[in-house]
Amino acid sequence: MQPPLFEWLDQALYGVGEAKTFAALLREIEQRECEIIWEDDRYVRLVQVVLVEVFSSAGKLIEDRQEFTDGRSRRRGIEGISEKRRRDENPLDAARRALREELGIAAAIDLTFVQQTTGEKLSPSYPGLLSRYTKDLFTCYLPDELIQPKYVEIQDDKKTFFVWKPSTHF
Repeated sequence: MQPPLFEWLDQALYGVGEAKTFAALLREIEQRECEIIWEDDRYVRLVQVVLVEVFSSAGKLIEDRQEFTDGRSRRRGIEGISEKRRRDENPLDAARRALREELGIAAAIDLTFVQQTTGEKLSPSYPGLLSRYTKDLFTCYLPDELIQPKYVEIQDDKKTFFVWKPSTHF
């Protein structure tokens, strides 16, 4: 018999270090950005993610850091932007939403699908919870008129900062 999620996870580990709050996990579930299943006597978080590598004449866009409203910060080493795909959303629409939400770009940008990968790991965001990922990778090239020196995505619980890294690719 499966125990309730809030009892099974050690909530004392949430909201400290690189971990998000337990409320953030519940918000992901509510917003259909992940699904939690019981498998092999443990909970597993199913997540579909789009990654968009963004290139321009300024270089390649990278996520510099995230700063949480409680003062914590973390660096994830993501090159480009990433967004959790909603369960009823196709990968291309999620990639376009990522450009809109994370960079404020609503213009029609050509996105090129590169590949889909799958994997699983214990997520530093949600301690003790195995996360199984499906990742769809896209690339795009921003025209000069859409380039900003840096981008900041502001969310309720954090800000995410993006900067350009010089690149000879693309």
